[in-house]
Amino acid sequence: MKNIYALLVAIACMAQSATAQTMSRIVAAQSDRYNGTSWAPYDSTIITYNAGNTTPGDADSFLNGQGTVLKNDSSILMLHYSGSYANFYKHSYTYNAQGYMLTHLWENPVPAITGPWTNYQKETYTYDANNNIIEQLYQNWNTTTSTWDNNIRYVNTYTGSNLTNSLRQSWNGTAWVAINEDSYTYAGGNLITKLFRTWDVSAWKNYSRSTYSYYGSGKLKADSMEQWYPHLNNWRNQTKTTHTYNAANATDSILLLHDWDTVALNWRNAWVYNYVFNGAGKVIGDTTRIWNIAGSNWDYYGAATAVNDTSYFRYDWNKLTSSFINSERSTSSYNSNQQLTYWRKENWNTATSAWGMSNDRSNKYYYTLVGVGVNEVDKEITVCTVYPSPASEYIKLNVSWKTLQATKVAIFDMQGRLLRQWEEPAAKQIDRTIPISDLPNGIYTIQLHGKEVKTSRQFIISR
Repeated sequence: MKNIYALLVAIACMAQSATAQTMSRIVAAQSDRYNGTSWAPYDSTIITYNAGNTTPGDADSFLNGQGTVLKNDSSILMLHYSGSYANFYKHSYTYNAQGYMLTHLWENPVPAITGPWTNYQKETYTYDANNNIIEQLYQNWNTTTSTWDNNIRYVNTYTGSNLTNSLRQSWNGTAWVAINEDSYTYAGGNLITKLFRTWDVSAWKNYSRSTYSYYGSGKLKADSMEQWYPHLNNWRNQTKTTHTYNAANATDSILLLHDWDTVALNWRNAWVYNYVFNGAGKVIGDTTRIWNIAGSNWDYYGAATAVNDTSYFRYDWNKLTSSFINSERSTSSYNSNQQLTYWRKENWNTATSAWGMSNDRSNKYYYTLVGVGVNEVDKEITVCTVYPSPASEYIKLNVSWKTLQATKVAIFDMQGRLLRQWEEPAAKQIDRTIPISDLPNGIYTIQLHGKEVKTSRQFIISR
């Protein structure tokens, strides 16, 4: 078991041209949970990139898909256990020359918590010449034979870049057996139908079918879903959604959901979502209403408002008072690169009339600077170390230049704010003790600007 800050070992020194472009990308995430009285650590993820990997990434790409959206090379998920963090899962990724994921390896500690990393599950991807995924293979690690056992496989077929069929199979020990499939049709590049079928011993059986229609602009107008009734040998309508768009940015402004009335045999209203936009075209609020069948009218159900991308409030409709009451809120903060660094979601506690319910959560995201399109190993610098990390009262900076030169030093927090800066006199060697007792716990970046080279290094403060 390890402390999270001890695991965030300072990243290797990156030397690059003083005029090179730099970016900020995510290297760690940490979440807390509310236990009813206070916030407590819950889990943490350390994200790593191999040398030469300069792909960008932020909290959104981390949350939406490691290995796909976020092109990291590995990550370690740890759960907070008995006062410290313990390994839970490790993910490792490989990519082809075009940057598409080839393998995703899952490992877990065996025995749990204290054991070494052991194979658990593996995903393997195969592509065609257009980089479409034609096979996704899922395998489980057999601890008895120390080999990979087949589990699930998806076999995809395309026409151009359009997916036309996705077949899901399972391994029965000797051969692949069909489970289900999705089939797609298109017109003018737009998806028109999606048919889902299941395999029944020796034949395909219909299960559900979705149909899509579009405006002349190509934006989705409506989508409906039908279900197959085998005893009637026909399709029956289930749900339909119609889309109305905001003219300024072609974003949904009204979503109207319908249910199929099996008695009257027509569509009836179910839900409607109305969105409000600001002058920049961003959603700043919405209202949700539910159809009152008995009264044939819309009743309020909920609403939401957003403030400057930093606060979001959701409300429930109170039928007794005919007013909106607090339901949940989220708050966010960003660094100077407009990357999410903090997010907290809280529910309204009606018993205490205050924000905070058990299992409310908050997330923190940490970033580092990395060069883009530059050689990270520069001959001008031979040594660059910042230690100890984590630190509490001071850090030691040790730098060796190839040539005599003055060095500008700056320290930034993870919001990109400049905290300190000074200039070291011309020298080939820097050995400096830097007091940090006035800085709070967190992750910091120290930057050094030499004659022709800029380097950066992270360090952690934990007390």
